[in-house]
Amino acid sequence: MKKKTPFCIGFLLFSLQTMAQTPEEKLKALNIELPAVKAPIANYVPAVRTGNLLYLSGTGPSDANGNAITGKVGRDLTVEEGQKAARSVAVAQIAVLKKELGDLSRVKRIVKVFGMVQCIDTFTEHPKSSMAFLI
Repeated sequence: MKKKTPFCIGFLLFSLQTMAQTPEEKLKALNIELPAVKAPIANYVPAVRTGNLLYLSGTGPSDANGNAITGKVGRDLTVEEGQKAARSVAVAQIAVLKKELGDLSRVKRIVKVFGMVQCIDTFTEHPKSSMAFLI
């Protein structure tokens, strides 16, 4: 059975929102540049609005050049590379929010975050692989 570990973009978004700075100013202070949101393919859309709720579609990790990051942590990727992959997904999702809302200050609450990092069956460093990128 494949082991997967959750990561949390909710904490990152919450910390961006609770500072005196705007979320965009905080991202700039952290040297985080939001990537361009990829164009939809076929029936895929990056986000769907229903009333005041915005649902984001899943996305995979990519490197600085936009190339997909593949493999399993513990076999193909080190813990550090897994952290970078998880971070790339979090930043990509924030980019979707920015594109859809125009202003990240409009985010009032994160209802649910569901993310996974694919690891080998014997991997035991889940806390290291998913949360360290937030620090």
